[in-house]
Amino acid sequence: MDANLPIRYPGQRWCQMRNMEQGDYYQVDMQRERIISRIRLVCREGRYPEQYRIEIAGDSDIDTFKLVEDNCTGPIDYRFDRPLKFRVVKVTIVEPRVFADNSGPSWCVYELKFTEPRILGKLLSHTIAAKSR
Repeated sequence: MDANLPIRYPGQRWCQMRNMEQGDYYQVDMQRERIISRIRLVCREGRYPEQYRIEIAGDSDIDTFKLVEDNCTGPIDYRFDRPLKFRVVKVTIVEPRVFADNSGPSWCVYELKFTEPRILGKLLSHTIAAKSR
């Protein structure tokens, strides 16, 4: 394992290992396009950004991100207005979280969940869970 990668406790979580800063991002490539209705980054102990931006890219424009939402707040649990087809999702810090004692936590993600709608006579959802390794 590369010691420079921001991974702590392999298999348990991805951790930034420093205080959050504006412009830091977490990006996931699902390796193929999927239709997704919700993304959720499982973070604990308030170790998520205060405000963040969500962007996506598909196979045909993998290096060009399309803005989905620019003003998300709170824990990272975003439901798209309608399911979108994309391959890569990028979550960027717009405003870092700062605790009451003026300390800033590192950003940690324990799990990432995508909800993929499935249609079989009625709308069902299927969660694709990705854990840090």
